[in-house]
Amino acid sequence: MKITFTDTSKAILDKYWLGLIFYGVIFAAAGLLVIQNNLIIFSDGEPLEEELLIIATGEKNIASKSAEIWFHGAFSSETNERLPWHNFEIDPAWEARDLIYLSYKGQPSRIKANIKQGVRLDFGSHPYSGKLTIKFKGSSKTIDLYSKEATARSIVLDPRLGLKDSPYYPLIIFSLFALGMCVASLRKIVDPRKIDTLVSGLLLLLSVYMSLSAFYPGVYTPDSGEQLYQALEGRYTDWHPPLMAWVWSILIGLTDSFTSLFFAHHIILLLAGFAWIGFFARLGFSRLALLVPLLLASPLLTNFSGVVWKDVGYAFSMLLAAGILANFTLSKRLTFFGIFSIFCLLVYAYGVRMNGVFAVFPLLYAMFFIVVKQKRRAISPLRIYFLAGSLAIFSVFLIVSGIFYFKDKIIDAEKSYAFQYVQLYDIAGISAISGGDYFPEYIKSFKGYDIEKIKNGYGHGSANNLIYSVEPLLPLSNDSLSQTELKSSWLASILHEPLAYLEHRWAVFSFLMEKKLYSQERVQSNEDRMSLFKRTNVNTDKINVVGVDFPGYLSSRRFINKTHSYALGSIIYSGWFWLSILIVQMVSCAFLEKSPFRFVLFTIALSGVLYILPYFVVSPASSFRYLYWGSISGAFGVLIVAAVLIQSTLNKIKSMLPDKKAVALT
Repeated sequence: MKITFTDTSKAILDKYWLGLIFYGVIFAAAGLLVIQNNLIIFSDGEPLEEELLIIATGEKNIASKSAEIWFHGAFSSETNERLPWHNFEIDPAWEARDLIYLSYKGQPSRIKANIKQGVRLDFGSHPYSGKLTIKFKGSSKTIDLYSKEATARSIVLDPRLGLKDSPYYPLIIFSLFALGMCVASLRKIVDPRKIDTLVSGLLLLLSVYMSLSAFYPGVYTPDSGEQLYQALEGRYTDWHPPLMAWVWSILIGLTDSFTSLFFAHHIILLLAGFAWIGFFARLGFSRLALLVPLLLASPLLTNFSGVVWKDVGYAFSMLLAAGILANFTLSKRLTFFGIFSIFCLLVYAYGVRMNGVFAVFPLLYAMFFIVVKQKRRAISPLRIYFLAGSLAIFSVFLIVSGIFYFKDKIIDAEKSYAFQYVQLYDIAGISAISGGDYFPEYIKSFKGYDIEKIKNGYGHGSANNLIYSVEPLLPLSNDSLSQTELKSSWLASILHEPLAYLEHRWAVFSFLMEKKLYSQERVQSNEDRMSLFKRTNVNTDKINVVGVDFPGYLSSRRFINKTHSYALGSIIYSGWFWLSILIVQMVSCAFLEKSPFRFVLFTIALSGVLYILPYFVVSPASSFRYLYWGSISGAFGVLIVAAVLIQSTLNKIKSMLPDKKAVALT
């Protein structure tokens, strides 16, 4: 039997039809995500009331050591305010522990409440956790809370009617599929890459707007509160990067709003997204660019995108600098504006996160590599490498010395010797492991000094219990002579007990990389925000709190809370996972053909590795925010690897297809 595929019959396999199906699936999947997560609510009147029943079953995973259920409470999924415990009917078998209820005896035991709003239920998850059952809106779900590591689990529920309760649900999904196909059909009229890029850009605006509207006017912690205080008062210390506080003060002066830095970080994120969309579009992977806004809307970025932190400013600045650099890699030319933009972004990045200096170097090297190659086409590759490396090293020296001069001479920041925290922590760890006592005399003469209490209080998560307790065991000091003495004792302890030092540092680093602690920040209520400002001495009379509710902000909060609840405790918050991804990306570059893909991939992967690894020496505590740039660079590297794989696969398919217009099969 002979079958002939002509040009007409092959049209089904044409890229045009595949494009229609691709866009139809994308639109339908987006609609499914929105509807299934109840992001569009019907009820504007009296809210519905549904009974919620939480049952500690007494059952457990075979690997669990117990069947404990730690219920941390219920919180509004929109305002993050805690629902009062008096709203719940709690069986006597549940034991109150401050603001937490624990079930470990008399199981099964129940907690019942009537819910009128979207809520987030927070539970502890650890090696002693058991199984619980949640009954809500006529359905029952059993959840196994067991985890090898101590973490948390969140469950988001909403009693209100949404589109998923509508009988038109299937019709809505089909309509979205058809709409996607209609958008894709424009690819026959307009350049397909322009359509893809336009859709990517619109999705990017939506992604960044979602973070902006959900978290406005920002999430503030004691770190950011102290820097806001400095920005408002114009008096700086160097415990936290004074450059961030100084930039914040300039923005406040221009806008008369303390939210200005929150907006600035989102603008940088938006520009970074556009830069990366442009990079993939110019490479011919405009459809892959659709993943950029999806990545920015993922819990890997929205976990901290609304927090006014130096870690966020660093990561977003590095992402934009890398995106600009990636685009110039394609043209193999850098303009003065491009060089100036990248340099300013890297100066800000280092200025707000000084231990990130090593991660800045690969981007500087890549920038100067393009510049040298552009200006000196005739010189040998070895000389290009040497000149680019020399210029990058000189630039790092210039940036570091410039920031220190700015800090000490221009804004006259008060010295607070922030590194003493790490030094005290290291000496405590070395002393606890070796059994010695390596603290300097000024510490030993401290009234509350007790080496045995210090050794017993030593842990791998942080030294906060030793330094920041009500009655601290280890005092901080701003005296320069004391700091000289501390530095000598710190170095001496490392030289005398190198194995104890390495054991301590490895334990702290491993704790940071594997425990997934503090991997998310929730939407902050106005009461919590103002309370924090008061604790950090912020003069609230100087800040203009505008009560703006952005359109769709409740849907944004519901979406972010829902995705965060899925991601909490998952592998995306594992430092080891992202370090492994980055190293694999670097190694894979050795097997890739010379191309812009390889150049950009190696640059951002090396930057991510050089950001994470120094924490072996300087990690002060366990918090995923310290790994923020490392995880983001790894995620964008995954997109580049996907582009490489797609390109190589298409090339193989193309090489296997005959050139004839009709293919005869027998």
